[in-house]
Amino acid sequence: MKNNQPILLLGIGIFFWLAISGFGYAIKKLFMDFMMNMENGNGIWIGIIGETFELVFILAGLKYLIHILKSKVIKLETLFFVVIGLLFLSQIFQFIIPIGFEEFFRSEFYFENLELFYANTTYHFISGGIGILTYILMIILIYQSRNDILAEKDQIEKIGNSNS
Repeated sequence: MKNNQPILLLGIGIFFWLAISGFGYAIKKLFMDFMMNMENGNGIWIGIIGETFELVFILAGLKYLIHILKSKVIKLETLFFVVIGLLFLSQIFQFIIPIGFEEFFRSEFYFENLELFYANTTYHFISGGIGILTYILMIILIYQSRNDILAEKDQIEKIGNSNS
């Protein structure tokens, strides 16, 4: 198991990132679609709040994954397959639910608000800035937790190690 641990952690990290960012994007998209259906729903604040929802969801998910890895409640092999299941679930949530929302709840303001919203180039700068902030905060969280996850020895290693 010891030889597989780094590759499993890498796989868990990659698939977890894909899953959590899929869920975060879906939440942002649902919020923005809901607000675009309002009469005055084309403000830049809608984008900022939507991006912030995504940022908070991703960071909370990462914090929870780090907690699971630290506490070792779930074996890595099991966690790997759970994360793959979350990835499939996030893809379903990301594509099916917003389509249903847009079909059943679209108002006459939707396309006009959407056009005005995306014509404002400020949103693209803010979106990129919040995206970079997300990566920076993720790097900080992972870097601060690196020794807590990787440096712990299993009980079997402690018994067999003559230096302890």
